[in-house]
Amino acid sequence: DTYHDAVRMVNGSGMMISVGVGFGNPFGMAVDPRNGDVYVSANAHVVVVKIDYISKNVTVVAGKWGISNNTGDGGPAVEATLV
Repeated sequence: DTYHDAVRMVNGSGMMISVGVGFGNPFGMAVDPRNGDVYVSANAHVVVVKIDYISKNVTVVAGKWGISNNTGDGGPAVEATLV
């Protein structure tokens, strides 16, 4: 839900579940077919986050929260800055 800075999932019963808010213009999304984890591009915060399907915990997997740049090639994804 880009306009409300939220990520929502639909469970097996068709019920909508808010998994998180404050994502800062979430835009791109991908689902890991092996375990259901969701990856979201939080554009305003310049990060990619993983939402654990079971626990709903949110973890930054790429970028540094709120820092836009293009540094970190060759290092860990969480130490890189994105544009």
